Amino acid sequence: WAVALSSIAFMLYHPLRGAQGAVSPGRVVFYLAAGAYFGMLFVTRGFGIAVGAHAFYDIASAIIATRHAGPE
Repeated sequence: WAVALSSIAFMLYHPLRGAQGAVSPGRVVFYLAAGAYFGMLFVTRGFGIAVGAHAFYDIASAIIATRHAGPE
């Protein structure tokens, strides 16, 4: 139950609205699945590994986003 509830909390914490302002079902599913993944990672490996995995994802997505942003 703890992983399920924390997955919902993780999803609700992140932005769910797309560019048009409507809730994006794809974002809901993505953040819910990510919350479940990080929750299970926490249960099986511990807090540090879960935080490290989230930080790695954040850094990797920021690098990819800046490479695809194009020239300023």
